[in-house]
Amino acid sequence: MIRHWQEQGACPKPFGNGTTRLKYIKGQGAIILPVKVNGIEARMIIDTGASRTSLTRSFAARAGIEPVKDDGSIAHTANGAIWVMGGRAKVISLGDARASNIPVFIQTVEQKGFGPGIDGLLGLSFLGNFKFTVNDGVLELQPLS
Repeated sequence: MIRHWQEQGACPKPFGNGTTRLKYIKGQGAIILPVKVNGIEARMIIDTGASRTSLTRSFAARAGIEPVKDDGSIAHTANGAIWVMGGRAKVISLGDARASNIPVFIQTVEQKGFGPGIDGLLGLSFLGNFKFTVNDGVLELQPLS
């Protein structure tokens, strides 16, 4: 989908670099991995169905990401429709894979978080810059060429 948008000029060219191969716990219902946002460690759910990476309000503050009211949207989540403000992460990295200037959503209501100990969802605003495979307990990212 993102590659199609890039060809139409509606999305910037891929800007991810580095390759990573990480194991995750199979059978827990979600892939949860350690991620760094602006150098701050987070636990995030890998969500290939999310257009943007989404962060809790408290984690965004720890990572130094300011919400931008003009860049918000109504997001339809498992918890219902909520208003989320936009922002940008300077750098997001998952293992040795990293990308810069990533658009993110920041939840405005902390009570509707992603679950205990989860700082956000790693969505296509990051993952779309990589070829990724998920197979038998291993997630692998490679830069798009």
